[in-house]
Amino acid sequence: MKRSILLATLLVACRSRQGDPEELRDVFARKSSSPVPVASGSGAPSASGAPGAAAASARPRASAAPTSSASSDEPPAVVSTRRAPVKGPCVSTAGEPLKKDPTFARRPGCRGAEIVEFGEADGTPRYACVHRPDDVERRAPLPVVLFFHGKNESPTKVARETALRNLSDDVDLTGAAEHRGYVVLAPQARRLQGHVGFDVGFVSDENADVRATDRFLELLEKRGWVDRRRIYAMGAGTGGHMAALYTMLRPERIAAYASYAGNAAPLRWTCQEAPPPAAVLYRACDAVTPCLDMEQWLRQREETLAPTMALRLGTYNQLEPSCSLDPFRCKLKSGTANHLRWPKGKERTMLEFLGRYSLDLAGP
Repeated sequence: MKRSILLATLLVACRSRQGDPEELRDVFARKSSSPVPVASGSGAPSASGAPGAAAASARPRASAAPTSSASSDEPPAVVSTRRAPVKGPCVSTAGEPLKKDPTFARRPGCRGAEIVEFGEADGTPRYACVHRPDDVERRAPLPVVLFFHGKNESPTKVARETALRNLSDDVDLTGAAEHRGYVVLAPQARRLQGHVGFDVGFVSDENADVRATDRFLELLEKRGWVDRRRIYAMGAGTGGHMAALYTMLRPERIAAYASYAGNAAPLRWTCQEAPPPAAVLYRACDAVTPCLDMEQWLRQREETLAPTMALRLGTYNQLEPSCSLDPFRCKLKSGTANHLRWPKGKERTMLEFLGRYSLDLAGP
């Protein structure tokens, strides 16, 4: 009897979030913003539907051409919406820095990438892997995608589990053929209290991971590689939380960000301007970052009119109409595996959303 009551309660809670899978691909924009088309991919945002009547009536939606740029000889030109940089930080200070372990995280072995490093004042080595097109000097300046790995992972995730490296040579985020492609900068986290991870609980400009990312970016800027109008952040798990944290602390540098299975609901935007655009991907069955927790964060973003693309995914990256709340179908083992499984094949969709936005900086 108790089990029947519990299942009935969960089904009622879930029913309020159900909808056509196409609805999950909407891009919400501010009333004053005009959505713009970009080069489309196989998972480009849909122009129909919205997860709620109020949202549908209040916000215009972005559309994309139906033809995939991967198979077209002449893909549509990228048109980005420039937004004014916001002077940060735009999040309230919170938490204390985690204590570092006496041992350091090992130097990552990023195949096919350059490994850059420096030593912090206390001797902690910091590393980052840089994936770039072969002729980066000729194409520069290029957009930069910051990639933050998850807990107990490393920057090698970029090459091992994502398609970001393979796409970095030909995806156009600028609309200018001479600047086609992008650079991936993947910082490595430190060893903190028994695990390797970013210190996302320390919300402060003094966060060592934030400062290290600043330094790695400045290194690439000195080389002349960086299109400062198009720096994007992306991450998985706690790395997705880190992408949101870095964006809120550095909104004058990051044009937009993407997060997979990373719940950043504790981070509240404090500046008067609208929060930066975000692509949010998550699993219907996730035992580490629950689906309903992710949707609570999405509702927070909706309330602030933050431009957002949300994709709720199943085990095989198919779109799901609702969170999986049945404990017999979403077990701990499968839910944990889902959390750790990067949504390979959705990178182009995320990149094309990010490419819709750039910072309105002085200069060409």
